[in-house]
Amino acid sequence: MSTRLIQEDFEHLKVFVADYQLPKADNIEYFKNLKRTHKVYFSVLELHSVCKGLDPLKGDLNSTFGKYLGESISELGSSLFVSLHGCYKGSDQILRSAIENFLKAIGSTVHPDIASIKNTYEVIEKAEDANVFKTKEIKDKYRKLKGLYSKLCASVHTATESNMQNVGALGYFPYFEVKSSTQFMTNYIDVASSILDILCWKYRVEYPKVHYKSKDIIDVSLSRNIKSMIYSGELSTA
Repeated sequence: MSTRLIQEDFEHLKVFVADYQLPKADNIEYFKNLKRTHKVYFSVLELHSVCKGLDPLKGDLNSTFGKYLGESISELGSSLFVSLHGCYKGSDQILRSAIENFLKAIGSTVHPDIASIKNTYEVIEKAEDANVFKTKEIKDKYRKLKGLYSKLCASVHTATESNMQNVGALGYFPYFEVKSSTQFMTNYIDVASSILDILCWKYRVEYPKVHYKSKDIIDVSLSRNIKSMIYSGELSTA
């Protein structure tokens, strides 16, 4: 009996998977959110591709920096993908991990053993020692990521009822809820744009030499003050 019931339920699952589709093109709010998040993620992807041809990544993609940076960028993509289906709590979990791995990558430039540290908050604190954060404006980006990490922890650990996403069955997905999607989008853009700003500043000497087509893609999401600092050579100490 139990085997038959399992098989029957699996048949329902097969139908669900076969019929599964995202919201249609007439869902204006859905695609408005998607367009905004896609723009900044595309900029980050392009920058990561460019970075692979620059030191310290060039010829050393298997370094701690290279591995964790790549994982962080991958998680940005996964987080966005999961959010498209309405699994907002899951997307927050992955977005939080993207912050952790990015700061682990940056922190490894001054603490080679950072990957062995198990306490995430210790990793985040040590990352602050990186040379890239000696500039005030970039230090502000670090503080933003640190604050967003704590904020996302509330979602991951269900700190309040507002952080709950009760799902009773697979048929719940795909799902779109304006408030949850907008909140995710706000967090996502803050995380992705901070990563973009920090990386661009890290490669500020090489960045002006990057091919103009790549710069066009990156510049549309780069913060105005960071872009100005890169091209003018101005900086301020933290």
